[in-house]
Amino acid sequence: QIPIAAGLGSSASISVGIIKALAQFLDVKLSLQKINEYAFELEKLHHGAPSGIDNTVISFEKTIFFTKGKEPEPLHSPLPFHFLLINSTIPSLTAVSVMALKKNKENNPAQINALLEEIGTIVFLAKQAFQNGNAVAMGKLMLQNQAILQKLDMSLPELDSMIKLALENGALGAKLSGGGRGGNVIALVKEENAEQVHNAFLEHGYKEIVDTIIQ
Repeated sequence: QIPIAAGLGSSASISVGIIKALAQFLDVKLSLQKINEYAFELEKLHHGAPSGIDNTVISFEKTIFFTKGKEPEPLHSPLPFHFLLINSTIPSLTAVSVMALKKNKENNPAQINALLEEIGTIVFLAKQAFQNGNAVAMGKLMLQNQAILQKLDMSLPELDSMIKLALENGALGAKLSGGGRGGNVIALVKEENAEQVHNAFLEHGYKEIVDTIIQ
């Protein structure tokens, strides 16, 4: 049920599911850390050089703050965050996006490193916004992140148009999901206009929309 090559961690979901199923079948008790460790090895086969965030979130089944090489930090918000995931139906393999970014970084190290550091700063601010239940601040940070992803050549005109559509119908923020260059757009919406944003995408021919709340 999870769209493949759509920026939603389908490969990590399958990896974690297979590991849990095999462990249950063989009557082997695995810690969440060990499941995550094995899933990361499978993710390397899928993507080459994955960040590890997909398999970690899916293994622990919690909202977390992820830092590569460190234990995941559980996050909680005093207020719910309402998201819509809209599938562009443009397939995008993470491995291809990762390799393109790596090549870009090799050719323009100073410029790309500066942009990646800027994303890192945005992520820390987003962590604070989530913990404070500040959806307005989170929406603005999502847009800032998307602007940098555009500079990194990770977006597409089609994704940019989807983000514009979400904002025109009252979304607080929106950005591409996963490796970009296709896949899903994630939009942060207010409860009172979630249906309006949802319907706007339906009217524009987008049929695969997931409605979810995170707290």
